[in-house]
Amino acid sequence: MGSVVTVRVPGGWRPALGFLAALLLAAPAPGIAQAASREGRTYLDIEYTVLRKGPLALRPYARAESRFRSTGLVYEQWNAGLRLRVLPWLSVAAYYTPREQLYPGKPKAFKNVAGVDVVLQPSLGRFRLLNRETDEWHATDGFHRYRNLLEIAYPLPGARLSPYFYDELRIDSDQGRVNMNDVGVGVQFNATATRTLRLAYDIEANRRLLPTLQYAHFVGLAVAAHL
Repeated sequence: MGSVVTVRVPGGWRPALGFLAALLLAAPAPGIAQAASREGRTYLDIEYTVLRKGPLALRPYARAESRFRSTGLVYEQWNAGLRLRVLPWLSVAAYYTPREQLYPGKPKAFKNVAGVDVVLQPSLGRFRLLNRETDEWHATDGFHRYRNLLEIAYPLPGARLSPYFYDELRIDSDQGRVNMNDVGVGVQFNATATRTLRLAYDIEANRRLLPTLQYAHFVGLAVAAHL
């Protein structure tokens, strides 16, 4: 686990993405929350190193995210940003990430969002940790969002697989509370030194402008290329 960004995916992966999304939507819902929404999500990432000097590395990046329900495509999000790696375990980034909401029964909505983040990636023995602190400005809706992502991965010895667990919370300035929280587990496969696949199962709790929590559980597939 921007102004419109097109991410080129190797041709052989495209049918797999569509096939997986269809399987996710047809699969039986887990028993965690029968009233929860079910989604399939895909993420296409590309990152390119334009400058490298010692530990410093400057990397433009882009991401395209799509969300699907039984009715079809319900959400699209695009990211375009610039990341600076300061040390092997420390990086900072700034990005622009508009998104379009296409949920049935609701008016279509286009949102403009920009943000900055700081990422710490220390190692603890064989475990790999990731802590991302983010401040987002949701310009369309007029509020700031603080996000904190904590991820713990364990690369399997002698394999190209890394199981991982993560939790991400979001606090919105206009409501002053935790409005969203994601908990998920997944596995990463390092296809090559520069290309990875991630498959994750996630439970997302959301009470943004809602009287009670609403839940969505989804399986997500992420394809990433680092050039």
